[in-house]
Amino acid sequence: MIADEADPLGDEEATPGRSASVAPIADLESILSLCEARGVESQMLRWHYRSRHPSLIQVSNAEFYKHLVMPPAPTMERKAKGLILRRVAGAYDRGGQRTNAIEAEAIASAVAQHAKTSSSASLGVITFSTAQRDLIGDCLEAKRRADPSLDAFLRESGREDVFVKNLENVQGDERDVILVSIGYGPREAGKPLDSMAFGPISTEGGERRLNVLFTRARLRCEIFASFGSGDINLERATGEGPRVLKRFLQFAETGILEESRPTDANFDSPFEATVAAAIESFGYRVDSQVGSAGFKIDLAVRDPAEPGRHMLAIECDGASYHSALWARERDRLRQEVLEGLGWRIYRIWSTDWFYRRAEQIEKLRLVLEAARAEAARDRAPPVRLRAAAEPLARPQPIAVPAFRASAYELAKCQIPQGADIHAVPEEELAAILRCVIEQEGPIHHDELVRRASLLFGKGRTGPRISEAVARALDLLPTLAPDLCREVEFWCTKAQKDAPPLRDRAGAPASLQKLDMIASIEIKAAIALVRQQNARMKDADLPVAVARLFGFQRMKPAMRSLVLSLAD
Repeated sequence: MIADEADPLGDEEATPGRSASVAPIADLESILSLCEARGVESQMLRWHYRSRHPSLIQVSNAEFYKHLVMPPAPTMERKAKGLILRRVAGAYDRGGQRTNAIEAEAIASAVAQHAKTSSSASLGVITFSTAQRDLIGDCLEAKRRADPSLDAFLRESGREDVFVKNLENVQGDERDVILVSIGYGPREAGKPLDSMAFGPISTEGGERRLNVLFTRARLRCEIFASFGSGDINLERATGEGPRVLKRFLQFAETGILEESRPTDANFDSPFEATVAAAIESFGYRVDSQVGSAGFKIDLAVRDPAEPGRHMLAIECDGASYHSALWARERDRLRQEVLEGLGWRIYRIWSTDWFYRRAEQIEKLRLVLEAARAEAARDRAPPVRLRAAAEPLARPQPIAVPAFRASAYELAKCQIPQGADIHAVPEEELAAILRCVIEQEGPIHHDELVRRASLLFGKGRTGPRISEAVARALDLLPTLAPDLCREVEFWCTKAQKDAPPLRDRAGAPASLQKLDMIASIEIKAAIALVRQQNARMKDADLPVAVARLFGFQRMKPAMRSLVLSLAD
């Protein structure tokens, strides 16, 4: 699954502006460079074929190509498709393992979730370093032993195997979904970046490596990062790589490129204007000339329920149709490309419109109603058979509390700079653990060990760390009488009386395990659900409670535990 071999001559992305000079093959970056060095004449392609969502190529087009023709997508929303940023509370062990353990665990959890919900889509994982690649591989190997669906996905992933590669070995690979682990980040979670060095990205040509990396995905590219674009200080960074990385992150965060773009160009013909007026008379909003130059949709009708999404493309035999050189480009190829991107297409001929306008307007009204109904069906959650893991989306709506749990936040505590956890006096370590409990309680004993390891910059726990934490915890009843222990969970007395409810959707994978949630926290969630949904049946309690905790899927063990605690 982890590929170690380099493929220096396999890069299929053409980057313009590279000088042609004869050089040894071993010194060349790609087949393109080799051909240029041999004096082969080159031409730039105008169509980008891979990305099924404009955001996947938008930054690269602005930075490197500047001229690619991208067929427009029905929606610019970046949920199931597109370039997406996933912020995690990770920390980079710059002086030791040179890995980001929290980020690696988040990637492994995302792969496991993909195996359960989207196994038909091919998957690849790309890291900025070989150390992070190896750590993610270890995390996946550990997870697959306890997760049959993940194990099956990694073994039998279809026509395209799952891969985990560092960016220097990604040449010509493409998958439906790409997960990117930057790895580099602050020394302590939540703190500012203390270094603007991002491995190979900060070296000469790092910006081209980024271009190759972020154009590998067909459907979705998720960037897992422990910092935001605003944390990159270009005055302290060297090379073009950090600047381009900052731009990719900014676009993933906001969906906006820092450049002005024209919108709603004029109609190509009076015919299009009259069709648009008819559509608007039915109460719909219309955008004209949607997409890139050379591949624009004449009229795109917005979905009234989701104004950011287009529900129908209407093609008129206007200027762009007649200017096409070949009938194949005009009809079959154009429609196949657009339908492949998710558009519903309806064509209106000018002769029919002018000679049988009333009939055509009525047909248009029916087509719009059908498109609206189909868009509503697309938004409806699927009805699935109950399996080993029960989906939280149910055929019948379930009332859920108006209350929304706050996101789970990892503790932030001061620790001695440069100190080793084994060398810290037990009383001082006990004070640090108290700080963690006060912020994260109720918290499981095993999670306290992991948190102490993380705070001291250790990627993994071991027997020595566990023993040091255990000795420090033995002092807490004397040093901090306001703390208490409930079975394996530590908390303050205030937390015991009023347990906090935390949404764990964005928390590390270990915190999403059922064993890591205290029974008093689950009971508090049950009480809240009942308080705000007095008529809810007990059979529906587990789903509502799971939603409070941010879980997208619920295993039978969760259902059994909630029902047992609800009695």
